[in-house]
Amino acid sequence: MAREAEALTSKISKTNLPDEKTLDTRIVFEWSSSEAEFTLEFINPQKQVYKIEHTLSDNSSLILDEKLKGYTSREFVIDGDIGGEWLVNLTYYGNKKYAPTYLKTTVFNNWGRSNEIKKTTVYKMTLKDQKTQLFKINTY
Repeated sequence: MAREAEALTSKISKTNLPDEKTLDTRIVFEWSSSEAEFTLEFINPQKQVYKIEHTLSDNSSLILDEKLKGYTSREFVIDGDIGGEWLVNLTYYGNKKYAPTYLKTTVFNNWGRSNEIKKTTVYKMTLKDQKTQLFKINTY
């Protein structure tokens, strides 16, 4: 199941990670506008849905904290307990600016291991109120 990783300021010790047989995936989302509102949706291989609401109506205290501290990112870890194909979707609701919002995703497969693979993609978020599949992740 997807779980939020420790706070960004905490130190990560690679010696505390599971052994090489566990295929954890770390996903880092970074967006260009502190005013961006969106929903991230993770769907696991058993079709269970986990949603993260980044909207003023659902999470105003988080958005205020982001503005005060100057961060626009979030990270998640999908552990290797549920093998199969995960879907990651986005519904973008807009921002308070006339400029588009850009979303950068970095996916680390086999996170923290010698065989780690990193893939970064940048999306221009312009379609409002439409769910879009960002990518699929295989955790076999």
